[in-house]
Amino acid sequence: MYEKYRDSKLGELRYNLTRKPLKMFFKSYFKKKGYKDGVIGLVFAILFSWSYFLRWAKYWEICEQGRGK
Repeated sequence: MYEKYRDSKLGELRYNLTRKPLKMFFKSYFKKKGYKDGVIGLVFAILFSWSYFLRWAKYWEICEQGRGK
């Protein structure tokens, strides 16, 4: 991921840390009708969007460490 997005802008990083996880939650919970699965659908939607957020947060951390060197 670092090699692929190394030259990405700060705006893209902010988008992937804030709005994209929310969009993924709404897509998996509402558009794909995860609410019909009850609590399991809710948990899946939360975990799916949380894992996406964590992936980009780790990428941000790696980028910040690279700048500090």
